[in-house]
Formats: sequence, structure tokens, C-alpha cells
Amino acid sequence: LKASTRREKIGTDRQNRDITVSKYSFYDSDGALFKFSETIDGRGIVLEDILRPAHIITSAQNNYLNATMKKEGIYLCVTFPDGTIKNYKSVKGQSEYFLNHEVLKNGNTIGYDYGDNLQLTQIVLKTCRGHILSEINIVNKCAKWVNNQTHNHKSQKYDFEVKTSNNKNVYYDFFNYQILTKSSGKREKGYLFYLSDVKLKNQHQQIRYHLDTKNTNPLLKEFELPDGRKIGAEYYFLGDKNPEVGIKLEGDWLFEKVSALKAPLQENGDWIINYRLYYYGSSTKVLDYYKNKTEYLYPSGWRIQEIKKYQGEYNLKYSEKYIWEENNSNEEGFLKEKLICNANGKVLSAKKFEYDTKGNLLKETLVGNLTGENPNNETFVKNYKYNRDNLVISQKDQNGFEIQTSYIGNTNLLKSKFK
Repeated sequence: LKASTRREKIGTDRQNRDITVSKYSFYDSDGALFKFSETIDGRGIVLEDILRPAHIITSAQNNYLNATMKKEGIYLCVTFPDGTIKNYKSVKGQSEYFLNHEVLKNGNTIGYDYGDNLQLTQIVLKTCRGHILSEINIVNKCAKWVNNQTHNHKSQKYDFEVKTSNNKNVYYDFFNYQILTKSSGKREKGYLFYLSDVKLKNQHQQIRYHLDTKNTNPLLKEFELPDGRKIGAEYYFLGDKNPEVGIKLEGDWLFEKVSALKAPLQENGDWIINYRLYYYGSSTKVLDYYKNKTEYLYPSGWRIQEIKKYQGEYNLKYSEKYIWEENNSNEEGFLKEKLICNANGKVLSAKKFEYDTKGNLLKETLVGNLTGENPNNETFVKNYKYNRDNLVISQKDQNGFEIQTSYIGNTNLLKSKFK
């Protein structure tokens, strides 16, 4: 996760001087963005905004509205919804903060050390008592780490080596590449660097890319897993480069989207298409090797609202429907209902979810012919209770059957579980 800061003008004072406050932005690997803003008096920091396209809330522990932050000198301390505490450190002249230290909910800690030009050099995992569980040292193979500048030189290398505390070495090798431009047929001046090989003792993972397509970054073509299996990907390219699906692209939004996923046959090594993908703006169609179709529909945004399963391309077998909270901004992304329907659209079963203001699931109601013996709908209800750390301490069904759970201290480590 990455953090950055900037000053933003919010008005002027009586002397017509600008009033500015600090804004802090955090990004994570699933595309979620949440922001904190310094108050006008500079004494507090509040959660300002959250943008999470397609982000799904299933519990209080992945609801970013529960995150808090405080600033102490050059450090930012962020408490995440799952209880993890991350400390970020600023560097003079940089607008970004670098992850310095983590305290996990189980009490373990992770420390990060950086070298010249802010390259990561060491990661250390310790127990809550300070005993080292694992240590990773990263050795760069160049005298000076290459920053992401516009015009990197081809002689600069990103290659590095990871040394673990159990005496294992992993080598990461990169290759340099210049994008081929469509207008001139020449290559851009700047060099980009892409991972090509991962080597660990007797294991060798190779990564190959689609190269030399105009105005296209290198796209993953083949990837070899540690066990020797390979996976591959094809893409939609500009022009007449998609004959197998009869699509010609001219600046189309399909450009560089995955068109097929493939794997080699074990017998002769020839590649076969396992899945072919088609995009239609608010839906995606996937055909498997046997031409069975699956449709993913997201008409009002990026959250999937329906999944249709077919036998062949036209014989609909069943569908799954998802209903999300969209009207209440405090509950945006909360899954409210999940429906299973037959080919005629009749609901076979339904799950309904009720949450508290933090996002903890309080009540789960399952409706349908659950036993297969009752033509009328049956109902099964579960109720949940949580502690202040948003961990389940009680799960009780409508028949009075209850599971009680407790945890060690201020952690998520299980202490007891009674039925």
C-alpha cells in the first residue's frame, strides 16, 4: 500500500492569504483509494473521502470507512479496519510516505529498511516478543538504483537478489524495452524494465511478453509456474490483429484487454484456448474449451450484478444475482442479497444480509427449499455478535445452537471456542 500527501487550498483569510490543509491519500492493491484531510485548525485529521470502484464490503474488517490516522512528526500512523497498524515515514523532498513498520493483529511486526534512492533492502518479520521469524535481504545488482524517470538508459538494471534467513537465494532478472510508436514506426527514447526470469535453486520461472506491437506496452504472454505448468494470455490489439474473433480495433476501448487464456497440452506441448473473453461495455462473455458460456453483467457500475451459467452458448441453466447497497453512502458496496435463479428466472434460494454501521454482519437469512423436501420456502437464520475489534464472539441460529469464541488479549488469536 502506498501513501502520498499534498497541500490543497480551501480558501483565504481576512488578509487574503491562502488557507491550505494537508491531504493524505492511500492506495491498495485492489484499487481502493481513501483519503484523510487535516482540519482547518491543524489539530485533527479526519477521513475525507473513499473511492472504491468495484470494492466489496463483506465485514467491518474490509470497510475502509473504519480506518483512522494520526500524524506524529515525519510519521503517519494508520489503523486499518482489520486492526493492522501501519507506520509510514516521510523523506525530505518527497511527497510520498514509505512504509516503515507494521503491527499485525496477531501481535507480530514487520519492519522495512531502505537504502540509497529509497530502494527496499530488508524485510524482517518478528513475533510480539521480538523474536525473528523470517528475514529477507534484497541485494541490488547495480551501484545505484534506477528511479522511474522518463528516459532510463538501457545500461541501467533493475536486477536484484533476495536472500532469506533460511539461506535461500532468489534472483529476479529484468529486460529493457522501448515502445514502438504507431505514428513514426520508431521507438520511444525512454526504456521500460520488465521482469523476465525468477530463479530459485533448481527452479526457473520464465516470463514472456507480447512485444513489437505499436503503441503497446509489453503484455504478459507466457508464464511458467514453479511446478513446470504454463499459462498464457492473448489480447485485443489495434487493427486487423484479431482474426479469430473477427474484430478490428481503431482506438477501441477493447485495446489491450485479455482476449483469451490458454495452456499447453501435456501430450505435445501445443497451446489450446481454455477461455475466450468478449466485452460488451456492461457485460463480459466467457466461453470455455467446450463452448459453455458464462456471462458477467454489471449494468450500473463495476460491481457484478448477475452471473449467468449456460450449457453451450444458448441453453441457460441458472443464474446468480447480487444486490448491493447503492443509495446509502455509508453502506456503499455492502452485499445485501444473493439470489440463485433457475433458467426461467424463478428464485430457488436467497441469502439476505444485515449489517451494523461498521459493516459487521449481524444477521444472515437463507430462504428457499433448503432440504429439497419442502415445496414451500424454508427459512434459516444466523445472528452474529462482535467484540470491539470486530471479531465474531457469538454465532447463534434460530434453533438456539450457539458457538461462542474468545481471543487472546488484543489480538485475533483464538483462545477458546465453545458450542
